[in-house]
Amino acid sequence: MATQKSSIPKKKSAPKAKATGSQASLKKIPAPSKVTPKSPQKKSTPKKRIPSLTKKIIAGTIAVISIIGILISLMIYQLTEPQQTPQTSLLITPHTSATKIITELKNKGLIPSTTGALIYVRIKGMASQLKAGRFIIPENQTPIQILSILVDPKACLAPVKLTIPEGFDCFKLARRLEKIGIVENEQDTLNYLLKTGKELYVEDFPFLEDAPSLEGYLFPNTYHFSVGTPLENLIKASLVEFTLKVVPVLESKSLQTMPVRLSNHQIITLASIVEREASFLSEMPTIASVYFNRIKKNMKLQADPTVLYALENTSKPRIYYKDLEIESPYNTYYTIGLPPGPIANPGLAAIKAVLNPAKTNYLYFVADPETHRHLFSLTYKEHAQKVIQMHAKRSALGIR
Repeated sequence: MATQKSSIPKKKSAPKAKATGSQASLKKIPAPSKVTPKSPQKKSTPKKRIPSLTKKIIAGTIAVISIIGILISLMIYQLTEPQQTPQTSLLITPHTSATKIITELKNKGLIPSTTGALIYVRIKGMASQLKAGRFIIPENQTPIQILSILVDPKACLAPVKLTIPEGFDCFKLARRLEKIGIVENEQDTLNYLLKTGKELYVEDFPFLEDAPSLEGYLFPNTYHFSVGTPLENLIKASLVEFTLKVVPVLESKSLQTMPVRLSNHQIITLASIVEREASFLSEMPTIASVYFNRIKKNMKLQADPTVLYALENTSKPRIYYKDLEIESPYNTYYTIGLPPGPIANPGLAAIKAVLNPAKTNYLYFVADPETHRHLFSLTYKEHAQKVIQMHAKRSALGIR
């Protein structure tokens, strides 16, 4: 069945009014949107970039400093380790630099490293505090302990006293100088005394002109020195004593009654032999007379002490027949007359005995092994008998 259409009419919409010009223009402009103001933002500073080469230099510097620090630490650590060294005598002369002192410690094996020790003393402010003087370093000390000793004024030894006895020769003197710490090396000192040293003093002490060495002119006495005094000062002091004590006696002709004319140098040479032979001052003039009598007869002096000097072993307790054969100008069993120079440093009594010998005709003497006095003889036969007697006495006393 067909659907019926609705009889209700549709309402027509009212016609739209046309917009006027002003209205049209307003319609086209969109309404302004609300803009929320933005808060002002701080501008960030751009980061400076470090060039890669600079980074490498900084890193390398830090590495080098670290390595140096490690090395210094190791070197200073070594200074805490005890050194396997014996007790050592150390002489530091005045005005010696810290570097030289440290080098000397290294040379003596007392420290393992000069660099480490120098760094340590500078870090600790000890470089200017190291003392001059003679020090005894105990055995097996650590380098730090040793350096502490060298800045301690109480550790410095007392002033040095040197005694040169009558009849002391340069062999014994060099040994004693080393022992009491005035010199470091006995052999170098001996070479100086017997060979190289004399020329340095001839200008001030002209009596040395004829002498082959300083032997005989180092006047026996006791000398006092501050620690660190150079050897040259000691020698000058003994030569000054010789000038004051001996030269006036040698120049006083009224005190001389020598049967044979001798030069001053020959007087000192003969006096040194008399000094070495005599055990008692009272025998010196008689012993001197024996040698003068032999010189007048052109006989060999045959003085045992000259053999020991020729052997360079003046402490040898006994002379054997083979020793008498040594070819040396100092061996008076080998040559006629006086040796070229003294064999010891004679005292004033021996010098005066040569200047004023006893008046005798003796040509021989032999020592009594028990009393150490001498038995004098006019003839060789008489002398030979006394020698046999003294040899028997030696055997009885158990003296070899």
